[in-house]
Formats: sequence, structure tokens, C-alpha cells
Amino acid sequence: MKFEDVNLPQSMYEEQLQLQAELLEEAAMCPEKPPSFELDGSLVKLRPLHGGSTEDVKVMALRLYDISCGKALGGFYGTEDYDVDALIWRYMVNGPFPTYEAFHEGRIVELPNQRHFVVLHASTDEPIGMVCLIEHLAKDLRVEIGATWYCPAVQGSGANRESVYLLLRALFDMGYRRVEWRCDSFNVRSRKAAHSLGFTFEGVLRKHRIVKGLNYDTVVFAALDSEWPGIKEMLEGKIKSSLATKANAKLM
Repeated sequence: MKFEDVNLPQSMYEEQLQLQAELLEEAAMCPEKPPSFELDGSLVKLRPLHGGSTEDVKVMALRLYDISCGKALGGFYGTEDYDVDALIWRYMVNGPFPTYEAFHEGRIVELPNQRHFVVLHASTDEPIGMVCLIEHLAKDLRVEIGATWYCPAVQGSGANRESVYLLLRALFDMGYRRVEWRCDSFNVRSRKAAHSLGFTFEGVLRKHRIVKGLNYDTVVFAALDSEWPGIKEMLEGKIKSSLATKANAKLM
């Protein structure tokens, strides 16, 4: 007990917080599938992958495969092939994908408790990656932001920060209580991102999964509705500063 979080109850007789009836009613009415919305920022736009016709989805899915398979596409995406395992898929539960069919099965198919979003470059509408709402627990008003990837051309550009900000703002405005972020313990880049985005480290689920024949210790982070005002202010400050830096760089 002495090594546990100091905020945990210390007695079985402590009174538990009774949630408001309005919140309980909202949780009871929340559908199994995460919400669908279109979100616009200064750097990125988020659009539901499955928001259009079957043909539209296929066209976008093929494009997403093209930008995540390691091949040079030229222009904005770059002129050199890259190590797709190292730069995108190494710490994900699946990938790299040798074929479009494998990519479709692993990344495009949407489960009932998931919602997949395409991340578009705000000024060109070109796809640059994906971010998903997964592990949706409607009755708890809880969801996880995960299965996120970006093409190397925009990694480190602030695209992920703004994407997560837009999702957090939409989710907490809708009444969600908890948004999670989980990753493999070896995914140092994802862990650093979680901290910089304002998520709180909660612990490690040791020997939690077996992924690609390897042990997978899951690191758990979360952001709560009560923490959102502070996180929102912090993220908006970072986004504003980043945009100002980019604008100044263009003037030089």
C-alpha cells in the first residue's frame, strides 16, 4: 500500500463519489461506436475514413497505402525510399504490410467500437496519416486515441499535436470523462509525445500482450475531463508558438 498512488483511498469505509444523474443518463445513451466529426485546424484536417461511398473509401485507402509503404512518391512526400518499419510500423500491433490487401485488413477495416480518421494536410488536402478512436467504452464515457501513424514527411511538424488537440477538444466538449493513450514500452517516441501532449502517466501493464512474437509491456497514459482546461491552454500555446515560428521562417 505504501508504494501506491497517494490519492488512492486508504480505507474501505471512505465514501465513493456519486455521479450526477445527467452524466449517468448521457453515458447510458452513448452509442457503441465512437462519434464521427470533421475537424479543421491550421495544419491538419481530420475526416472520417468511412464517411463517403465505398468507392471513395477505396480510393483513399489506396492512397494511404501508397504513402505508408516506404516508396518515394516525389513532391511533398519526398524523393527517396525509406525504412517503413523503423519510421512507421515497428511498435504497432501490425505492419509493415507487403500488399494493399494486407494493409486494408490491418488498417482500413473498422471494428464496431472504433472510428478511423484520415489526417489531411490543411492547405493541400493530401493525406498524411491516420488517427483512430479505439477501445470505446460508451457506458464509461471513455475512449482511446491510438493506431496513429504519419508519413515521414510530416513527422515532427506539429501535425500530430494539432490532430490530438482537435480530437481532445471535440471529445471533452461532447462530455467524455477520460481519453487514453497507450503504447509499447519500447516506443520512446510515443511516450515522449504523450507527455508533451499533456497526458498523465498512469503505469505499465507488464507482459500485457504478445505482438509480432515479442513481449509487449503496455504503457498507459490518460487525460481527464477535469484536466482538460489546463491541457487545452498548454496545447493552444504550443500550437500558436509553432505557427508563429513557421511564419517567421517563411519571412526570412
